[in-house]
Amino acid sequence: AELGNTDQLSATVTPCNAANSKITWKSGDTTIAKVSQTGLVTPVKEGSVAIIAEASDGSRIYDYCQVTIKKGLIHPTKVAISPSSRTIKAGDKYELKATVTPSTVSIKTVEWSSSDPDVADVTNGIVYGKTAGTTTITAKSYNGIVGTATINVTGSLPTLVSGIQISEKTLAAELGNTYQLIATVTPSNAANSKITWKSDDTTIAKVSQTGLVTPVK
Repeated sequence: AELGNTDQLSATVTPCNAANSKITWKSGDTTIAKVSQTGLVTPVKEGSVAIIAEASDGSRIYDYCQVTIKKGLIHPTKVAISPSSRTIKAGDKYELKATVTPSTVSIKTVEWSSSDPDVADVTNGIVYGKTAGTTTITAKSYNGIVGTATINVTGSLPTLVSGIQISEKTLAAELGNTYQLIATVTPSNAANSKITWKSDDTTIAKVSQTGLVTPVK
């Protein structure tokens, strides 16, 4: 048995048709553990004690359970997230802190989650805003105690380039001439549609940052 917890014992009387099947419960040392008349054992301090179930009919028939009391886990009773609400911009990160009480709990780690990961997700208390909206961030202890915080996200993430198409897939270029290539970015509303041009072999052909190809050899 662990300090801070209770344990239920049960006793079975034989024969089943005994005239008086009432049981009297008692502890061999109430400074170590107490027992109710329903068999509920309450540890008091570390140690070992016999919990006795004795027939009440005068037969002096009894049985016992040797109970060892040890220091148990101190379980969380409350989880609080600080701050309890926050407004951040899409693309920003913000760290939340979870406080587990009592401070003497055996296991202080919590599991983080977001009610709407499309709005903001969370990893180890670090919240990352994704798109405008509201989500609830939860920190849960191993025994199911939860704390929550409300995160409001404003704005949205910049639209990234999803594709590039060059005007010519193959080009038969001649020495002494130049050739203009054109690259089209999709989507058209990409936040940054700038293109970086490069040649994989500048000893054969060079290309400027405007897409102008100059044959070398």
